[in-house]
Amino acid sequence: VLDERRQLLENMTHGSGFIYSADGYILTNAHVVAEAAAAQQSGAAASRQLVVTLQDGRHLQGTVLCMDK
Repeated sequence: VLDERRQLLENMTHGSGFIYSADGYILTNAHVVAEAAAAQQSGAAASRQLVVTLQDGRHLQGTVLCMDK
């Protein structure tokens, strides 16, 4: 169990961003979502989930819509 948790933590990317629209669009830096975006493009999105954690502790599923390089 500890090895699984360690693997999960090693594969996580952390960053900050902010919600800029009432319908939930978030702006963040490209490096924060780069791996998830690449997985989405390759069809392997299930292996690189994008989970957004809000300040109140809620966890929401996210999708990368576009990225600047």
